[in-house]
Amino acid sequence: ITGDVRIDPDHVLDACEALGDRLAAAADRGEAVLAASGHPTGHDLLYRELVRLAAARGARIIAPADGATWEGPMGVVARVRYFDGVAMLTDDTAPKHTHSPDAMTRILADGRPDLVLADHGFAGAAIAHGIETLSVADVNDPALTVAKALGLTEVVVVMDDFVAANDYWPCFQAAAGRFEA
Repeated sequence: ITGDVRIDPDHVLDACEALGDRLAAAADRGEAVLAASGHPTGHDLLYRELVRLAAARGARIIAPADGATWEGPMGVVARVRYFDGVAMLTDDTAPKHTHSPDAMTRILADGRPDLVLADHGFAGAAIAHGIETLSVADVNDPALTVAKALGLTEVVVVMDDFVAANDYWPCFQAAAGRFEA
């Protein structure tokens, strides 16, 4: 398939509402929630706000393996760091864009959340470990939508993952509105 990919905004907003419903339920039950992103811009800001809202409503935001360090590809330092409750892969300088499951595998070896909010390899690893995962999938990264089609996960929000952080505002509003529903 070539050419533009059509995104149905109603499907995206429905998925954002489902994500909000599940996060609100996690907050109501005081569940342990883990957020992680392979996107150092954009998604991480959306997740930070969702985590802040969930925590304010009673969810326990956890940060297992914070600071865990290992030798990454080509001998580069790889480290798990949390920024306002959102795990990211970093080197000694800054958060990195990644599709790798390595960081989440290390996180889950240190602690098991009740619920994960994540993208890319972070979401894939959580799903592979049998943890309920709220996923955000890019339009050109089919792995998470395939996992949904196979019945391995339920909530997958499909959208462009490389836009300005403010462009996710309607997604936040749709999810956050479910905390009031």
